Amino acid sequence: MNLDLRTKNRNNQSDTTPRADGSVSLASESSDLHLSALRCFQAGNPDRAIDQLKKAIRIDADNPDYHNDLGVILRSLGHINEALYSYQSAIRLSPSNAEAHSNLAAIFRLQGKFDAAVDCCREAVRLSPEAEGGYFNLALTYQAMGLSIEAT
Repeated sequence: MNLDLRTKNRNNQSDTTPRADGSVSLASESSDLHLSALRCFQAGNPDRAIDQLKKAIRIDADNPDYHNDLGVILRSLGHINEALYSYQSAIRLSPSNAEAHSNLAAIFRLQGKFDAAVDCCREAVRLSPEAEGGYFNLALTYQAMGLSIEAT
């Protein structure tokens, strides 16, 4: 559930070069809001982060990273149903978003929907076998189900 600003910063480079008319592109504005939100969250201001992300989503509703990151922040505040909606939006926009599948699994686990959580974890692992999130959430889900897992 950690938002890694270094990774997001690399993946979300903002082109703030002004246009001939002096304006900056909307994509750049939404990207700047997104990075501002991540910084706010890491600085301990999740409410401001949510506000910034919602503004970014109003500008660019089709960016799955904005929805996923909003879900992470909402979940950290215990807003489970809102986080669920954000993760589902991210997956709807980008079905191959392994991080969103893994995050959705965590929500399902918290809700006691273990079969759905396992399915989401397996999809996250299938989409990104090198990422640890899917495996970690799968282990937590099995533990919540009372199943023991032994490393081989």
